[in-house]
Amino acid sequence: MPNNKNQHYVPQLLLKNFSSDKKSISMCLKESGRILDNVSIRGQCSKPYFYPDQDYEKALGQFEGKCHMTIEKVLSNRFQALTQGDFRVLKSFLLLQKVRTLHEVRGFREGIAQVMQYVGSLGPSEDLKKWLDSYDNSEKNVVKIMMDNFKDALEITADLRCKVIINKGAGSFITSDDPVIEYNPLLEPFKITNYGLAAIGILLMLPISPKAAIVVFDGGFYKIGSQKQNVIMFNNATDLSWINILTVLHADKAIYYLKGSLTQNDIQGLVIRAKGYGEGEVLKMTPYVAEDGKSEIIHSHSNHFAIGAIFSFLKTLDKARGIRFGNSIGVVDYSRPYCMKVMKYHNDAPPVPHMTVP
Repeated sequence: MPNNKNQHYVPQLLLKNFSSDKKSISMCLKESGRILDNVSIRGQCSKPYFYPDQDYEKALGQFEGKCHMTIEKVLSNRFQALTQGDFRVLKSFLLLQKVRTLHEVRGFREGIAQVMQYVGSLGPSEDLKKWLDSYDNSEKNVVKIMMDNFKDALEITADLRCKVIINKGAGSFITSDDPVIEYNPLLEPFKITNYGLAAIGILLMLPISPKAAIVVFDGGFYKIGSQKQNVIMFNNATDLSWINILTVLHADKAIYYLKGSLTQNDIQGLVIRAKGYGEGEVLKMTPYVAEDGKSEIIHSHSNHFAIGAIFSFLKTLDKARGIRFGNSIGVVDYSRPYCMKVMKYHNDAPPVPHMTVP
């Protein structure tokens, strides 16, 4: 039997940054608001034999070792020691975390199941029916697919900027069992909520400690600090509140925080406030008739949260005022030009920095 049975989909190195003793952490259950203090980090965000095989687990361990060294530079305020390579590592850490959680895997499986059920109801050909019957939508296979998608995510986001924000004010970041925030202030006023990583105006955030967070963003439409600033200090309670609300909204079942950094009333208030924004990530499937009138395009997606968040450290560039959209399904309509180039002319895309990843 493999030795490494308990496999984490949110690494312990991240959760330990929200712990005073590196062993236990405070937790709030999202559904009930119940607070549990001093829960073991080892037992959180993990599942027996979650990854396809031990090679995945081993590769993850090696990659996380690189990430840990870079994150330690941030947490020890050695900002001058951060290189461009370090920011590529931080960006990769965020993207890997985005695709590897149980919450993300479950959503992917549900989307595939919806599509398969719909296609099956149309009376498919025998060959297609055999393919549907043989398709492996098990959790283990979907985990493998999601981990493979990480490589695609690295490529499709190669044009995005990465910086670190540091909260110098009172209060602390929180984290969760699905800790990457995906938000789009640029598209939200247009009521576009089914965007992905290829969208213009994409904004991704990952708190890595109670005071620090990685930010990955579309530099074509946003500005965070000056061109040469890679670490941005902010002291704005509203910024912190929005980031924590988004963390709760993206969470699956559990929110984690450093004991003493927030009161029980604080954390339960965040949960109550987040519930007021509804279920923004409900999975939907929409069939569209293709241009030939004889076939359909099946679009399975979840709508992201639309909460009207505004961040003082994020400036929207003037060019955003001229945005106009057509009437397509959306993928072409609001994808970044770089991503269109990757999708259409893959060989012409700039190379992605090499990383040792599973």
